[in-house]
Amino acid sequence: CPYKCFYCDIYKTTVIHYRKSVDHIFEECMMISDLGIKRIEFIDDIFNVNVKHASAFFRKIINSKRKFEFWFPTGLKGDLLTKELIDLMVEGGTTGMQLSLEHPSPRLQKVMRKNLDVDKFKENCEYIAAKYPQVVTGLNTMHGFPTETEEEAHMTLNFIKDIKWAHFPYM
Repeated sequence: CPYKCFYCDIYKTTVIHYRKSVDHIFEECMMISDLGIKRIEFIDDIFNVNVKHASAFFRKIINSKRKFEFWFPTGLKGDLLTKELIDLMVEGGTTGMQLSLEHPSPRLQKVMRKNLDVDKFKENCEYIAAKYPQVVTGLNTMHGFPTETEEEAHMTLNFIKDIKWAHFPYM
């Protein structure tokens, strides 16, 4: 991956990003809230890489009793989410999340060096769709790999069709 974003940073042995602490991000949200801003998007977010930190952040938000709307438009690693974290995210104000499938083919997952747990990803998508249909949910997918077979292309389309209430599949 040439972009060196947090998403891909998970797969490298040397960390190239410095992440703000949970307390720092929480304090920034409180400052922004004091200015009257309640809708916040997290880009290249910390929540992709550490369930413990994401859970701690949302517990702080919930305990603060402040009302926010959080959006995650750049693609959360849906296989790293847990049901407990999803519940905390929604209780804490998450109203939109984009999940990065990229491709359900195990072979292409290896080619991309992502090795996403597609079954866990799908389980989490189905959980969000069933329990929280009000959360705007998107799926990032990729097509057109030079070695992608027709069968693999259909795998992606069928994956999207199988998720009831996926709002925005980006292809």
